[in-house]
Amino acid sequence: MIHNEDNGNCPFAFSYGVMGRYRLSHRLHLTMEVNGTTTFKDFDGCGASREFGDNLVSLTAGLSVTLGKSGWKKVVDAKPNIQQNDWLLGYSLSMANKNRLLDARHKSDSRALAEMRKILEIEGLLKKYGDKLESLSSDEGTSQAVSLYPKNDYSGLNSLMERLRKGKWNMNTGKDGFPSDSLSESTRQSMMAMMLAGDSAHTSPSDEQAWNAYLLDMSNNRSCIGAPVYFFFKIDTHQLSDHRQLINLDEIARVAKKYDLRIRVTGAADSATGSKERNSELSRNRARYICEQLVARGLNEKYIAKVSMGGVSELSPNDGNRFTRIELFFEPK
Repeated sequence: MIHNEDNGNCPFAFSYGVMGRYRLSHRLHLTMEVNGTTTFKDFDGCGASREFGDNLVSLTAGLSVTLGKSGWKKVVDAKPNIQQNDWLLGYSLSMANKNRLLDARHKSDSRALAEMRKILEIEGLLKKYGDKLESLSSDEGTSQAVSLYPKNDYSGLNSLMERLRKGKWNMNTGKDGFPSDSLSESTRQSMMAMMLAGDSAHTSPSDEQAWNAYLLDMSNNRSCIGAPVYFFFKIDTHQLSDHRQLINLDEIARVAKKYDLRIRVTGAADSATGSKERNSELSRNRARYICEQLVARGLNEKYIAKVSMGGVSELSPNDGNRFTRIELFFEPK
């Protein structure tokens, strides 16, 4: 509103203008302003009261002083920091979960090493191999214990000899697993050399006949030939935990073909992890994988029986339950 003292008019008015500001110092500025005001024609007492027409124009110059805080500060975008904090929180939680798993595995490995120590003590081998257990028990060797237990120790025909020696045959055997009542010491040593070499071409006819008689005697037994051979797998896969285990398949295939053996392949998964359906699928896939490897090595698939056990808890630590077991049999007569 604008007021005229002479005639008492107080009409409505519009004010407008342009202001310029020039900085002299941090707090001192030179200001200039050109502005105008427009109101109704009856402001001065002459003219219509409903029409704009009276105008005022002014030019001002002066100084402005800034009091208190001056200038402005850019606000920092907090989104990257918030995202980084969320990531760090998730990472710390994942590390905590991983630490719990490693702690559980460490305890499992410690129990396994304790059992291994008992076995060595019973067998009278603790003094010979005790230092190796001590190295595995140290912090530096803990990671090795995970991969070393359980471990498949069979290789070549030497493993077959070991399984035959541990087999429960219905006959009297010597200390090396051969019949003590029918073979001489020299003959048994020759047979052991045959088993290790996998070839009987360099033995005498009498020794070869005795060896064949021994195999024929074993064929009357319907149990598995010796101890089963285990192959261990990575979690939730049908990939071997150590591909070097495949070397055992080469020897198993060669022996099975040479002596016309039958094979049972049994797959299993760890019941402590995975659902029942997933464990059934894993056990089938693991058995099928080993079967395919045997077939690729020249064995007839119709002589290989595949068995799926699903989730099991036979071995400790739990890693050992992710296995496929191979058992050898003579063909039923």
